[in-house]
Amino acid sequence: MAKFKKNTQNNVKFIDSQRLYEQVIDKNSLLVKIHDLVDFEHYRPILEPLYSDEGRSAHDCIFMFKICILQYLEKNMTERETTHKIKTNLEYKYFLDLAIDDEVPHFTKIGTFRKRVGPKFEELLQEFVKVLTDAHIITSDDVRYMDASHQIADVASVSINTLLTQACKQTYELINEHNNFEPINLIDLEEKDFLMSDSARKKRFVSLVELAYELCDEAKRILEYEDDKKLKEAYTILKRIVKERSATVDDKVVRKNSEQRGKIASLSDKDATWGAKSKDYQFLGYKHNVTATENGFIEVVSTHQGHVGDEAMYEDDAKKISGNKVVADSKYGTIENRELSQKLGIQLVSPHRRNMKAHLKNQVMEEVFQYNHTEEYREEMKKRGWIIEGIFGVMKKAHNFARAKVRGLGKVAMIAQIAAFAMNLKALVRWHSAPAL
Repeated sequence: MAKFKKNTQNNVKFIDSQRLYEQVIDKNSLLVKIHDLVDFEHYRPILEPLYSDEGRSAHDCIFMFKICILQYLEKNMTERETTHKIKTNLEYKYFLDLAIDDEVPHFTKIGTFRKRVGPKFEELLQEFVKVLTDAHIITSDDVRYMDASHQIADVASVSINTLLTQACKQTYELINEHNNFEPINLIDLEEKDFLMSDSARKKRFVSLVELAYELCDEAKRILEYEDDKKLKEAYTILKRIVKERSATVDDKVVRKNSEQRGKIASLSDKDATWGAKSKDYQFLGYKHNVTATENGFIEVVSTHQGHVGDEAMYEDDAKKISGNKVVADSKYGTIENRELSQKLGIQLVSPHRRNMKAHLKNQVMEEVFQYNHTEEYREEMKKRGWIIEGIFGVMKKAHNFARAKVRGLGKVAMIAQIAAFAMNLKALVRWHSAPAL
């Protein structure tokens, strides 16, 4: 009779987790290298004050922070996927300093922790950059490369009539929680806009605006004696949509044709706005402005509504940069940005814009014009393309930045900070000569 080795899965054993890790895990894996390179305890002073001394004991803040980072190290897993991998993957357990049989938090705890930390994720990223700077991995002599990339919002774009219909319906329902209000101009709010002819759509737009006026008047009357936060928000949004989209000419409601930027485009995500990458490509969403070194370390990432121009993002981000040279495209090269850079001790390397020849009497612009005809300038502009576009490529392919998974400027910005932290960890692993931090 053949003899086989029997498995011992059902045997009761004492498990030495550390010894098992030494035998099983791949020391060349990304997570193991990050675990051995980075001391996450450095970030405890930022995270611990966010917790109260009262109530039940919470999971350790560093442990939860590492779970958040882990979630974005591998293509933005869901909370469920993350906790499942922690339970079943030894490298994940090792990264989190868990024993084999340690308890894994419920997946909802990850979202709760992110909400608790919120804007502090930006401070955590800045602290990581400071650690890298103190270790001379990032230096002030390193050239910084800056550019912005768009991210489509997690909403569907709708017509103006549909947007108005949704806003009217929302306000009408909230008003009726206070009284049985019957507007004079009430129309069928369930009717589908796409089934109508062009003339019918124009008439419906006028009817919706007239209904909105009536609803706003009633909501305002109720809010004078009732503190209803939901109604107040709905009233404010409806009033803003009407103001942005319509006007009264000769006592007639007409649709505005102005190119006003930053208009509300969705009730599901009121921060998402229309922007344009070119004349032919528009998007509804957000923009991330990234400043990175040649070695792929992200020093600053800021998130803005889709309509914000690249040049407007420069001032705040430039003040956070520790380097003395920034290479960017022509959109950033305004005279105002160049003068600001001079005050900050930064050389802004950017193509001079077509309309700037008239300003060449300005000393700053004379220096720019001369530098932009050097071989050094041409080499830096070539580098900018593959460095910054490479980072955006990783953000979109490996971190799902093509389309947002959350809604609202605050949440989208928070995810960008976490992803940037994760990308810096990967960049650190690539930096073979990095000392233990």
